[in-house]
Amino acid sequence: MKYGLIGEHLSHSFSKNIHNMISSYDYSLCELSKDEVKEFMLKHDFLGINVTIPYKEEVLKYVDVQDELVKRVGACNTIINKDGNLYAYNTDVLGFIKSLKVNKIDVENKTALILGTGGASKAIKVAFEELGINYIFIASRESKPNTIEYSKLDGIKDDIDVIVNCTPNGMYPNEDIEPLIHLKDFPNLESYIDLVYNPLNTNLMIEAKELGIKAINGLYMLVSQAVYAYSLFFNKEYSDDLTNEIYQKIYIKKRNVVLIGMPSAGKTTVGRLLAKELNNEYVDTDRLMESRISKRIKDYINEFGLTRFRELESNTVKEVANYSDKIICTGGGVVLNPLNMRRLAHNSIIVFIDRRLDLLIPTDSRPLSSNQKDLERLYYERIDLYKKYADFKIENNTTLEDAMKNLIEVIKWKY
Repeated sequence: MKYGLIGEHLSHSFSKNIHNMISSYDYSLCELSKDEVKEFMLKHDFLGINVTIPYKEEVLKYVDVQDELVKRVGACNTIINKDGNLYAYNTDVLGFIKSLKVNKIDVENKTALILGTGGASKAIKVAFEELGINYIFIASRESKPNTIEYSKLDGIKDDIDVIVNCTPNGMYPNEDIEPLIHLKDFPNLESYIDLVYNPLNTNLMIEAKELGIKAINGLYMLVSQAVYAYSLFFNKEYSDDLTNEIYQKIYIKKRNVVLIGMPSAGKTTVGRLLAKELNNEYVDTDRLMESRISKRIKDYINEFGLTRFRELESNTVKEVANYSDKIICTGGGVVLNPLNMRRLAHNSIIVFIDRRLDLLIPTDSRPLSSNQKDLERLYYERIDLYKKYADFKIENNTTLEDAMKNLIEVIKWKY
């Protein structure tokens, strides 16, 4: 290959899409086992490559020249073949710095905790030093020089202002894995940065938002470092506008819009209109379940009971939570299970379609809200949950046109 990415597992990598958005050129993904890295590097059969987990340090054995950032980091993510000599660069440092500046995260004179000790961790450490960080702690699963074990963090938790996750913890397809730490244990934490970008929101990012802590993922850094790498490949300069444009396009294609709210609040109608407006596919979890069980939900509940239905609903949510670029309408009771909402939040903006109780209509097709008394009971049981889990609330008390106008505005703002 002429240009591309090498790493051990690349099936979920965004790099090819990003580089093809930068310019139309041949950029390949090349998965290598640890035994294949040496032969690949010694062949020099490429013009420029990016390097990802777990080879950012290993490849330095085979390069001829390291730039100053690589020497400081001890790892590289970009290599250029110049007349048979391999030159190593680290654009992760530059991409991370750009990501912090764009998101207005100031780390000067702060104290940071970096989770992980790999090549990415070393790049983040150097980036922090460039930005005037006060002190850096590095957490490790095992006892290593200049690190602190996760089990021994209690003594520093009050000192930490910013945390960066440089591990694959929480990365797809292991979104539900137990986090390495819990942010609620860090009382003075101001910012949380996760280098994971798939899903868009890891469990720790979701926790940060619940705690009112500023949180960003690794997507902007990924795009920014790719633009820097491309500039090195072809000796071209690009403005920040290109990085911003590519980031927005990828973010929009990755994330879903999930609608929550009471039965008869208008989720289905609003969802279909939104899908048509944005040219997205519409998914209704209730209809999806009915197609799988070949019967109406009302009949399923009458036959198997509510507990079994909720299990079916949770399994369906787990499936659709991994979709991308969809408008997803959920059943009214999906908010009753916190795991459902955490999974949906991984890749979605969650919007509460709020309709006044006096405008909600009981129907026989909804077994839990078939009369006014049951409908009112469900409303008061769930209203606080809808508000808790929603990123935005849209009122649907007047016309559909008004509801759609407000919804489009918040969705476009979130872009």
